[in-house]
Amino acid sequence: MNVGVMAQQPKSTTPQLWRRGVGVLLALDFIVTLAILITDKNLQTDFGATHPYYLHWYVLLVTALVDIVGAPLVYLKSSRRLIGAAAGWSVFMALFQVADIATYKLVGFATPSQFAVYLFGLTHYNGALPYIPGLYDILLLLYVATAAVSAQTLKRSS
Repeated sequence: MNVGVMAQQPKSTTPQLWRRGVGVLLALDFIVTLAILITDKNLQTDFGATHPYYLHWYVLLVTALVDIVGAPLVYLKSSRRLIGAAAGWSVFMALFQVADIATYKLVGFATPSQFAVYLFGLTHYNGALPYIPGLYDILLLLYVATAAVSAQTLKRSS
């Protein structure tokens, strides 16, 4: 039996492929965020209470900019620090989206559950201005996936 051959088991995928996957996921995070910024009239106008653009819109714009700056950096540059930053950012953003429900009063909802249904419901919220239901769900899932792939990339590169 050749022990040297058994000791060198090839990895199923290379760390570079995983790293590029993180970059692609960050780009997808950006694309979905951009779709929300463009199509969600409630986000743009605080449900019709203000002229475009409302504070929450600008906050989401900043998150989109972080995603679009991070995507090519992670895709092109091999760095544990960048992958770690992508993982941390993605976990933060997933938690941030869920925590956003606590701002329900700022946007005119009577209860947190009403705002949660608007954000994460798959059908149009009655009385809301035009928006595409399900985009916030997709964004949340993408951030969770980005965090998971980032963690797996870190694990495989150590």
